[in-house]
Amino acid sequence: MEEIVNRVSNSQLVSLDLEQLLPDYEIEEIDLAPILHQGLVLKESDLRLFAKQHPWPNYQDKIVAVFSSVDAIIPTWAYMLIASNLAPFTRHVHFGAPLEVLERVYLEFLRQADWSPYSNAKVVVKGCAKRFVPTSCFLFVAVALTSVASSLMFGEPCSTVPIYKKKVSTKTVEYQVVFLDSSNFLNFFSIQSLVRTGKYLPLHSQFGWRQRNGGIGESLRGFFSTRGIQ
Repeated sequence: MEEIVNRVSNSQLVSLDLEQLLPDYEIEEIDLAPILHQGLVLKESDLRLFAKQHPWPNYQDKIVAVFSSVDAIIPTWAYMLIASNLAPFTRHVHFGAPLEVLERVYLEFLRQADWSPYSNAKVVVKGCAKRFVPTSCFLFVAVALTSVASSLMFGEPCSTVPIYKKKVSTKTVEYQVVFLDSSNFLNFFSIQSLVRTGKYLPLHSQFGWRQRNGGIGESLRGFFSTRGIQ
């Protein structure tokens, strides 16, 4: 019985799962909407009372998003007052809605990531995720990997969409072939067949005849350009 070969496992593809790569951050939020006067304006007295009574130690080592979920007149100093109370406890304080802050934190994490392990690799970026991964993170990864990976795909190893493939630069290689007698396996016509395949392109050739070991030999010295496709 013919052995079944798993071509996916043998293809040397490297899978990159952003859901596993990115830390599972929890964003705490402080929404100023509930303390707005009539849902429109923030009064200083109301904000200072909120700051006095709020349990700030609960945000120890947290990432906090400070924002207003309604369109209201909120002065800049109000956000500064909230941040100053959070400063002794939190890891980071950001202005914006929780998902906006999460996106910002993820991108900062990716900026500091080391992409060298993916050097010259065929990378498949996994598309499905159980938790929120911003589209901007996929864009960032695409830019980062095109500078190091040999190819980039999106999806699953069994079904991918090609995104990028590194172009192979043309290399010039010098060969010297000497034929000692007519029984040699390779001959001039073999070289011609290689040329016709497009794998080798002759840029310059010098032909000559010489006597060696009592037989007529043919000396071919040429320069060839390889056109390989990885």
